[in-house]
Amino acid sequence: MGENQQAVRQFGEHLARHAVARLGIDPTAGQEFSRLISLMRRERLLDADTQLCFEHIRTLGNAATHEGVGGRHDALVSLIAAHKLANWFHG
Repeated sequence: MGENQQAVRQFGEHLARHAVARLGIDPTAGQEFSRLISLMRRERLLDADTQLCFEHIRTLGNAATHEGVGGRHDALVSLIAAHKLANWFHG
């Protein structure tokens, strides 16, 4: 399960970088995923639900990567959040 959550986390970070780039900000300037989320929030790009989706993906992905934890429920939450973010990004 951990590998899947890591992949979803990478997807979320990639999506955040593209969203920040749409604002005309260099997304590669040493920005960590959490900072990208904060930046998008400050720029009013995120509503509360979208921000929560990014945070779920980030925290669950970090737990899977660094602590080796995460089960089916966490994987499902990550996938649902990723689906919502994909709709948000392309919507």
